[in-house]
Amino acid sequence: MPDMSSTVITATVPVLSVLLGAALTYWLNVRSRRHSSVEALFDAAIATTAVADASQHYLSGIGRPVGMAESDYQAMMSDIVRTGVENHVKRAAEAREAIARVVQYEPRLRPYYQDSVLSGDRPQEIIRLLLEAKSRNT
Repeated sequence: MPDMSSTVITATVPVLSVLLGAALTYWLNVRSRRHSSVEALFDAAIATTAVADASQHYLSGIGRPVGMAESDYQAMMSDIVRTGVENHVKRAAEAREAIARVVQYEPRLRPYYQDSVLSGDRPQEIIRLLLEAKSRNT
């Protein structure tokens, strides 16, 4: 007749082994998902900041097509400039929102998302800081 303690050990070791394996797998999975989501937030902030930067260089001048009246040409150019400015404001707002999502990981970004317009060299400063923060946080 086998010893009762050896039977208990024989029965519990596989159960504990499975539980430990499941816990380890869960922990690695959660850690991996967190890493991926943080990386995605930084990638989105970098991309939207680059798009906002590019949007400030909209097409602001083209030659008047042959046969187009000067008044029609001026109206068309006015529409192009207005659309370009509206697009830049929209893209800058999207970049500010994306930057705000990563401030919890990089507090030095706070002044940038509080800017009303992303213009000049600021987008390049922001992208540099985002890349540094991404490498530290992912």
